[in-house]
Amino acid sequence: MPTLDEIRTHQAKSAAKAHVGTIRSAVELAEMDLPEIDWLVPSLIAPGLTTIAGRSDAGKSWLLLQLGLAVSAGGRFLGNLRCQKADVLYLALEDNLRRIKLRLLKLGMNLTHGLRIDTANEVKPQNIEAILDEMPTVKMVMIDTLGRYLENEGIDWNKYAEVTPAAGALHSIAKEREIAVIACTHTKKGAKAEEGTEGVSGSNALVSVSDTVLMLSRKVEQSDGKLYVTGRDVEERTIDLEHTDDWLWYDINAPSETTITEFNQYNKTPEF
Repeated sequence: MPTLDEIRTHQAKSAAKAHVGTIRSAVELAEMDLPEIDWLVPSLIAPGLTTIAGRSDAGKSWLLLQLGLAVSAGGRFLGNLRCQKADVLYLALEDNLRRIKLRLLKLGMNLTHGLRIDTANEVKPQNIEAILDEMPTVKMVMIDTLGRYLENEGIDWNKYAEVTPAAGALHSIAKEREIAVIACTHTKKGAKAEEGTEGVSGSNALVSVSDTVLMLSRKVEQSDGKLYVTGRDVEERTIDLEHTDDWLWYDINAPSETTITEFNQYNKTPEF
């Protein structure tokens, strides 16, 4: 009868043998035909975990709602980014239906049944999994805010050891289901978008786990802002933004006047 050490040695060798079969040389990898990234928003939002951060009055929730509407309609985000059409789940954990309705009407964008909205504030990973089981067409989940989500899990936002597995669970949901999960959170007081991810509030565990980080900054009572973009598969850059009186954010450098006109005409066409 084999000893415990012999059993462990055998298990280790079997595991190593299995791993060897997945190892590729640099030449083999370069020659592999791998699928391209399935962008929901070109060069900005892809399957995986994305963090959107900004101070409480920067306009993050407006940006999220605009993103959800643009993706659910296959419209344009920020005026020039044509989105892949997909169903979206918006978990507005700190809002109510009346407030969301007012924002939808103020934005005046194309309303579709593809954007599903829930304001129930007791959301946990198992709840998200169960919802997605019932809504298999959803390809993007937006959590606003991550702080409320972590509170539901009894997690201390400032403790790396607690935030890491929580963020990891969201990343696993995104990876296993090949969907985009977007976590909305706050930045530290006085933080600016161009200062990078160090400005994200709480433990840096969320930034470490995220595939993409977007940081939105806006001066008080100003319509212009900046969106800092960084991540594993995106080009690091800062996008200069401005919002209309209806709180529609757009890239002030990329689109021409014609593009902006087409963007507004498209997104303000109701669809029920």
